[in-house]
Amino acid sequence: RLYWLSTGAYTTSYSAVEFNGFPPLKAYYL
Repeated sequence: RLYWLSTGAYTTSYSAVEFNGFPPLKAYYL
């Protein structure tokens, strides 16, 4: 599954960069 800190797994798909300004590399695949 895909976890993004505590925001949502779908954030890395289409709002990772626009969310906090960080690249989608912060996504943790567990």
